[in-house]
Amino acid sequence: MRDQLILIDPSIPYAAVTKASLKDDPLPVPPTPPQLEDCCHSGCDPCIFDLHEDALERYRIALAAWESRHAQMPGKSRPRRSVQADKPACPRT
Repeated sequence: MRDQLILIDPSIPYAAVTKASLKDDPLPVPPTPPQLEDCCHSGCDPCIFDLHEDALERYRIALAAWESRHAQMPGKSRPRRSVQADKPACPRT
């Protein structure tokens, strides 16, 4: 019997996993937001908040890919994560 392959990323057709390996596919973990006091307020480029925003965007992409992989598994409930809750208020104006 052949294993059914599932695309990991639709934009990369050769990147596929077996359906069995989806069971070992953990939910992506959101990046930890920096605290206001972590910023030095000296206008760094990139600022720690810019770096966090980049990490948050990568997390959103990974989460969407994870959800699409797991949407193909019938009967599996998927936990919901809020990406907005992890977004800190940037002190810069």
